[in-house]
Amino acid sequence: MTKNKTLIEITNLTMGFDQRLLFKNLNMTIDKGDFLSIIGPNGTGKSTFLHLLMKKLTPKGGKVTYIGPNFGPKQIGFVPQTRNIAEDYPLNIFSFVGLRLYDNLIPWLTRKDKEKIQAALKKVRLTEKSDNLLYSSSGGEKQRAYIAQALITRPKMIILDEPTNGLDERSKNEVVEILKNLQVKDHVAVVLVSHDPDVIRKNSTKILQLNGDATFAVGDQTLVEKNNVEF
Repeated sequence: MTKNKTLIEITNLTMGFDQRLLFKNLNMTIDKGDFLSIIGPNGTGKSTFLHLLMKKLTPKGGKVTYIGPNFGPKQIGFVPQTRNIAEDYPLNIFSFVGLRLYDNLIPWLTRKDKEKIQAALKKVRLTEKSDNLLYSSSGGEKQRAYIAQALITRPKMIILDEPTNGLDERSKNEVVEILKNLQVKDHVAVVLVSHDPDVIRKNSTKILQLNGDATFAVGDQTLVEKNNVEF
């Protein structure tokens, strides 16, 4: 992959907490149009790696470098693992997706903002459900709303922490198809943590396996079978 397609370069990245080292001297790139799956048992540093990519944590060693043209934190959309949406949460899907656009200087949505929301909702196939209250929406619809909110700034990379966890098969397939469209058609780099073998085998262009004992492996789909990966 040429430099002008590389968004993030990871050099000798080392991370751990207290006396435990999660991974050491990790080297790889994340490129435009990648579908990177991060795998491994619980507690091996997968979510930590995501936060290092977004520079929300400081590594023990090495560095994460943004090198793509005009690429920085604002060009990364993030979908966290959990959201606590109470039954009295008052916003509909449209308003929830638009939360990321509010400016302290302009406490209302402009016409351009509303167009951005509509475009994001179209990407995740929620246009016709935009007036539905978020709390009463299905699990799959909520997850698609979360993805839409992450897409609102038209990022070059989207990072997701277990986006299909807890979804039924139909909802899971809808989410994965949306992510594949982002990768293939829009050339957005998709980076996700997953424990789902089907999602990983069928979609990944790169796989990062974290073992939690300072060791790791980087490869493609063949890595799953070769290393007898635990999901």
